Amino acid sequence: MSSDCVTIYTDRNFKGGSVQLGPGDYNVNFAEVGNDTVSSIRIPPGWSVSVWEHVDFNGASATFASDSPDLGTFDNKISSITVRGGAPKRLGVLSSSLLEDSTLLGDLTGFGTGVLK
Repeated sequence: MSSDCVTIYTDRNFKGGSVQLGPGDYNVNFAEVGNDTVSSIRIPPGWSVSVWEHVDFNGASATFASDSPDLGTFDNKISSITVRGGAPKRLGVLSSSLLEDSTLLGDLTGFGTGVLK
């Protein structure tokens, strides 16, 4: 099982067709796994999956925080999914300098390149 995504399956007990989903919102069709066909979900530690019975995140819902080999009342009834988890998204690269005082005079101190989180 990959630790950087959730895997949804068309059959119970993690069998049948499958699709891996990263963090995000998914509506109706989940690539090879279509509407109302999800029967089990593998979920990495620290991740969660919320499901809804209708499109556009409407209707009955449930949230799963661990592997779910049988979705019970949501078996073959999922039309929307939200996946949460994973490493923080990197927003960009930051490079900066700092002057000794607010008069813009003095020694210039440079900082190395870093990553915003």
